[in-house]
Amino acid sequence: MCFLSKICFCFSFAVSLALPRNAILFTMVDILQKMMVIVWLLINELLRNLFISCISLFAVIFWQSVVSITAGMIVAFHDTHEKGESSQINKIFESSSRGKKTMHVFG
Repeated sequence: MCFLSKICFCFSFAVSLALPRNAILFTMVDILQKMMVIVWLLINELLRNLFISCISLFAVIFWQSVVSITAGMIVAFHDTHEKGESSQINKIFESSSRGKKTMHVFG
């Protein structure tokens, strides 16, 4: 967008040098240039706000995942030590009588 506003500015400058008596064309080019600058500023502001919104959204999602994982770990730790059992991770695989690993299902 900035490139377009520079082209429009150069065009309006060239028109003002080449046709100084044609006030209507100069006014139209000047208005077009000002509109391009306004549009560029609006797009720049929208992109900046969108970028900030995306960063905020990802920060909230990250924070929620950290909180839920931490809460889950605290609950699992509390439940495990309340029952007096060893860690659930250690019980996932148990050796069978033949030496193979089998999955142990907890109820």
